[in-house]
Amino acid sequence: MSVIKQIQDVLALEEKTLQDVRLQVNSSFEKAVNLLYNTTNIVCFFGVGKSYHIAAKIASTLASTGTRAVCLHPSEAQHGDLGVVREKDTVVLLSKSGETEEMLQLLPALRLLQCSIISIVSSKESKIAKLADIVLYVPVKEEACALKLAPTCSTTAMLAVGDALAVVLMRKKNFTKEEFALRHPAGSLGKQLLYTVKDVMSKDEMNPTVLLSASFETVLDLIMQYKMNALSVVNEANEFQGMITSYDIRKTLKQYLHTKTNLEEQTAATIMNKQATTIDVTMLALRCFEAMKRKQLPKIVPVLQEGKTVGMLSIDQLLLVGF
Repeated sequence: MSVIKQIQDVLALEEKTLQDVRLQVNSSFEKAVNLLYNTTNIVCFFGVGKSYHIAAKIASTLASTGTRAVCLHPSEAQHGDLGVVREKDTVVLLSKSGETEEMLQLLPALRLLQCSIISIVSSKESKIAKLADIVLYVPVKEEACALKLAPTCSTTAMLAVGDALAVVLMRKKNFTKEEFALRHPAGSLGKQLLYTVKDVMSKDEMNPTVLLSASFETVLDLIMQYKMNALSVVNEANEFQGMITSYDIRKTLKQYLHTKTNLEEQTAATIMNKQATTIDVTMLALRCFEAMKRKQLPKIVPVLQEGKTVGMLSIDQLLLVGF
């Protein structure tokens, strides 16, 4: 049998397993969602072997989407880590067989703590299932490996159930993109939703400005020196007066060619665009990016704070940081 056919067969079997699991979704799943939603402290996941890794992934997904969750290994829990769990917390036990000894040994302590117990198992008649308050039945007829032993279909099914619980909880909690970004500040979404113009703009020595009286030659030198191809014109108090871009330079030179205007008489005040669009330093960078894409903002704009120029923002800078 070819490698391609073997891979297709594995995926087909895992797909069939998920179809079987979908057919088992009943009121127990709704009860589990409500219990997780109403848990005031923490949801603690347990698993052994491959189930531990699946439990850890589900806990991580919940934690990043608005539900406080951790994953503990039963063996470590029996030697002190159970201190994380408080009275009346919710615990979720993942076990294909439902007979995992390490988790059965935890149950007396969990009962003394009055914890609510959800089990995700492939056997309704197992000890863990019978001792749980809510049973999420995940039928697995066979594993996909050649020996029918290595956890494959079973771990896929458990992971899918965990994802489903997380997604439903997100909706139930009205979890927003902004909240998601707060939990992923280093990710691209965090940048998009949390970055302000101040975090992205060119500033200080990379934000060239000139006074109203600056000569055409000074303006030309600065435009050529900086890659922004734009600069802000300010008064003595650093208050924004206008903007000069390479377009304004070309327009002035064209006027000179046609009318022989004396370039030495030209200053920043006569060249600048007095009606230039500006943005505030506190504006969300994402909002600026979207406005630039829709051509509601120029692709390069001066940044102001209380009327004074503090930076310059271009669409290229936004693209550079991942927008």
